[in-house]
Amino acid sequence: MLNQSNCNLLSRMFGLFVLTIFGWFPPVSSAVLAQDHAPESMVLPLLISVDVGQTCPGLELVTATLTGLTSPEADIQTVIWTVVSDGGENDNSFVLDPNGPGPELTDWSLATSLAFTPLEADLFFVSATIIYNGGTSQSTILPAQVMVGQAPSSPYISPFNNFFCESEPLQILTSAANNDNLMATLCWEVVDASGVIIENGCDGPTTNTILTENVGIPSLNEGCYDFNLTLTHLCGTATSNASFEVLQVPEFALYSQPTCDGEEMVVESTFDPGDYMTCNGNSANGTWQWSPTALNGNDFSDATFLNLDDGEEVCQSAFVTYSFGNQTEMCLST
Repeated sequence: MLNQSNCNLLSRMFGLFVLTIFGWFPPVSSAVLAQDHAPESMVLPLLISVDVGQTCPGLELVTATLTGLTSPEADIQTVIWTVVSDGGENDNSFVLDPNGPGPELTDWSLATSLAFTPLEADLFFVSATIIYNGGTSQSTILPAQVMVGQAPSSPYISPFNNFFCESEPLQILTSAANNDNLMATLCWEVVDASGVIIENGCDGPTTNTILTENVGIPSLNEGCYDFNLTLTHLCGTATSNASFEVLQVPEFALYSQPTCDGEEMVVESTFDPGDYMTCNGNSANGTWQWSPTALNGNDFSDATFLNLDDGEEVCQSAFVTYSFGNQTEMCLST
């Protein structure tokens, strides 16, 4: 007959038996199962890297490499390399490294890098599909990009007044296209007749599609100048030019002797229309005007005045007109 103490003893013995029997088999997690059943070579490369992201046709060798591989190369059965440009495969748009396994992409099927030289200006995509031993698993890697630029086109100089007076500012708008988004620089310079750079500036370096430079110079001395605009990037240099002339503003002075009320006063001027000409030696046409009206008509070198009020000013305005074919430009001074 079992009493209460015997029942408790049996209960403890039964619990110990259950713990002993099932304690040898710990729970199996899903992570362990997944690891045990994963194929040994299911370790995929991360990406394709290229050593040259921007280049020019025929300029240099581009090497694309599978990076992030943690599985030995011995696990790879084949690599299917693809080089695509302009939306499709172009067999003539690139040439493989002559020092590599062979002239065909299939010759590189066991290589974890591909070396080629682009021959055309375009955007190239290099991709690869890896098939592992046994063919049970494969991975297609996202393509790497290589921009192959074309030679730059001539930059644009907007039309501007090629003849202006010393007192007027120089204003020129410029732009250049960088369709391949290469690292580019647009530079300008103003050069005088002796070859000295008077002013210069740049936009860049930048990968912007359009480069612009708005040139503004408050004033320049008289003379002939060249304006040079240059676009430079990896694939070459292109230049545009324009010439302009800064015209001399009349410079002169007035002199007179003191006079008394009621006496004639003679005012002399240093202005001489024959002193003004273009850079090419073409004479300018000079005119002048006295104020108030002179007694002796309209002579550029002197004028006679009568009955001037005390403190009254005498002025001479000089106008010099330069001609360039059908174009004229007038510079004046008082």
